[in-house]
Amino acid sequence: MLDRTSRPPLAAEVQRKRFGWRAAALLVALVCSPLLGLPEDAEQPLVVDADSGTYNDDPNGTIELSGNVQIQQGTLRVEAARVRATKREGKLNRVVATGAEGTPVRFRQRINAGEPFVRAHARTVDYSIAEEQIKLTGDAFLSTPEADYAGGTIIWDMKTNGVVCRDGCQYERHPQPRALPGASGPSPD
Repeated sequence: MLDRTSRPPLAAEVQRKRFGWRAAALLVALVCSPLLGLPEDAEQPLVVDADSGTYNDDPNGTIELSGNVQIQQGTLRVEAARVRATKREGKLNRVVATGAEGTPVRFRQRINAGEPFVRAHARTVDYSIAEEQIKLTGDAFLSTPEADYAGGTIIWDMKTNGVVCRDGCQYERHPQPRALPGASGPSPD
């Protein structure tokens, strides 16, 4: 386990960088997923920072980051107390981020150019790659260009862009801008 508080600063930085290269290979699969984000996000540098972490190189292994976890790439920003990613047969299968007591996981990413960011926060964010869905649990909030959702649990299906909200759900639809007269594109009706 890497822990920058128990080593001299330079040694910890070298250890973190070594860990970062191994961890980056796995996390790139997460943040470069074609399901989310702008295509150019995948071309941006990946920056992963955490107080400590462990990595298992097994095809069915895990990566765990803990303490002030921050992941950034392009428009993607994730802040959590802990992130655990699991692999199945060498491919990223699931990523679960948890917040610290009183501090939620925060997620932000621009999905389409020219649209507002998708923003979310919850005590736990569970991203299932196989199911192509994100489950937000515990004081969950999701803001998409179309609407805002709040509730105990929110499940966002990225294949259909459908949202299921449970446990005290609140919903607010955002007004959609009308096309200017003579502008091409679909009718606003």
